[in-house]
Amino acid sequence: MKSGIKLFILIALLQTGCKKLVDPSAPGNKIGYQAVYANNKTASSVLSRLFSDFGSFSEGTAGIPILMSISGDDLNAAAASDLFTQDMYSNRIMKDGTYWWYDMYKYIYTTNDALEMLPVSKGVTDPVRNQLMGEARFARAFCYFYLVNIYGDVPLITSTDYQENITKGRTASEQIYQLIVNDLIAAKALLSDKYFNADITTVSTERLRPTKAVATAMLARVYLYLKEYAKAEAEASEVIANPIYELPELNSVFLRSSKEAIWQLPALQARFNTMDGKALILRTTPGIPNGPRPEYPFVISTFLKNAFETGDTRSTKWIGDSSGFKFANKYKVWDIDKPITEYIMMLRLAEQYLIRGEARIKQNKVGEGIDDLNALRKRARGSNPGDLPDLSKAMSQDAAIQAVEHERQVELFVEWGHRWFDLKRTDRLNAVMTIVTPQKNPAVTWQPFRALYPLPSGEVNTAPGLQGHQNPGYN
Repeated sequence: MKSGIKLFILIALLQTGCKKLVDPSAPGNKIGYQAVYANNKTASSVLSRLFSDFGSFSEGTAGIPILMSISGDDLNAAAASDLFTQDMYSNRIMKDGTYWWYDMYKYIYTTNDALEMLPVSKGVTDPVRNQLMGEARFARAFCYFYLVNIYGDVPLITSTDYQENITKGRTASEQIYQLIVNDLIAAKALLSDKYFNADITTVSTERLRPTKAVATAMLARVYLYLKEYAKAEAEASEVIANPIYELPELNSVFLRSSKEAIWQLPALQARFNTMDGKALILRTTPGIPNGPRPEYPFVISTFLKNAFETGDTRSTKWIGDSSGFKFANKYKVWDIDKPITEYIMMLRLAEQYLIRGEARIKQNKVGEGIDDLNALRKRARGSNPGDLPDLSKAMSQDAAIQAVEHERQVELFVEWGHRWFDLKRTDRLNAVMTIVTPQKNPAVTWQPFRALYPLPSGEVNTAPGLQGHQNPGYN
């Protein structure tokens, strides 16, 4: 666990720890390093560092993908030795359970700072300014999307004014979502359609910085969650139609050179590919029995294992086998000092097919929606007769929605909390977790309030705007 730095104290320190007053035309009372936004190079470094820091909640045993997968029914973490992981896995965490809150608000502060400073910077050229402002709007929307889906109503912080921010209470989720949509629409307008290197002037062959398509893909997801299905379909269709994105064969999806990648992050820790690979891949050690260990305690759950249909090669290409122990194997490299062949996947094309398929079905365009699901089934189909057949385009709308849930489960497992969020947004979480939780730990009964995680107790106890406003059930 990271130290319990209080959000609003952190914001104050970030602000008052700076040295120089900015240009007088900057927002009132704004304090910051004037030199940071003095030119293209230094300004772009702020956002470069921000996206590098995103790795803190993006991968490994502290990341959203793994921890939310053990909260749900993707992963079994029974071999974990630390109480925090066990409590997350058993759905019995009570307080101070996650520290993503602190990281995300720190990153939101950075985006707010950039959005205040870039418009008044005289040394940043307009093309770079637009790109960086688009990146900042996207990053803020991305953080708020996860904050609101993990914690529910959260403080809406859009400035760097400490005196204002310290008074903030919880803002209704609907208002948070409006900011997310507005930020993504603005980001889409500001961002280039090209992937840039860190200098924001030379084009990159890697997909590590946000582009117009990155904002579009995220907007498609947000519209789906908001049940604005026509808009979700339109945004997803725009990404799917982009010729630079393809559905490669399964073993190529998570490579750094993946044509499916819409947005990736580079290695978080030096000398390793991804922390997810390091944490999830089981390996043999001479003299030690095979299977999960505290260093890599995760295997796929029985629920996920049983979800795969006959002939679905995702069950072999994305699931590893270590002497009968099945583990998530989307990432293939775990050991140190190997060539960097994999990056952490943030957004990818398959999700856009799933978004569009669901959005079409919800608009009663069942046949078109099933076509999108079948595109992914075709890629995963084995070579034997009868393997993973196409879904019928004549099925009912209700059956088609069930097919969407299934396809999302076997396609997006252990990625970014998709399964947990899907069960929540479709009102299926209680039904599933009532069965799952007692099988994880017979001493624990699922309680519906755990659909939201607790706010950090330090915030609730000391932040003036949050005192006494913990999520129900955690008081």
